[in-house]
Amino acid sequence: FVGFVFGYLNERKFYVVSWKAKFQRYWREPRPVAKAGITLKLVNSTSGPGPKLRNALWNDESVEGETVKLWQSKQLGWKFDTAYRWKLMHRPAIGLIRFELFKGNQKVVDSGNRYDHHIKGGQLGVYC
Repeated sequence: FVGFVFGYLNERKFYVVSWKAKFQRYWREPRPVAKAGITLKLVNSTSGPGPKLRNALWNDESVEGETVKLWQSKQLGWKFDTAYRWKLMHRPAIGLIRFELFKGNQKVVDSGNRYDHHIKGGQLGVYC
């Protein structure tokens, strides 16, 4: 996985954009599955850091009490030695989130406008 977090309020509440290169199953039980592509999630965890949240972040679907999938693109897994750039628009006052990914000057992924009103600001950081 590679990606970033935004709207980070604490270790239980933030948004994450997670990008997986290829299909992979986690090696420990309950063995959640991650498919190639990009997933935008709201993390609103009741458990906090630990196995339950880890498994929810691995899973590319929503996990009750942990994460909500807001958008997913299965179009593109990331590739080694390839430069990408991304653009994020987050307007917390109206709940707008939009993610765009570029390879060179070509836009390869666009989430379109997504709306979620759970988080009204916060910090930005990398995720891997």
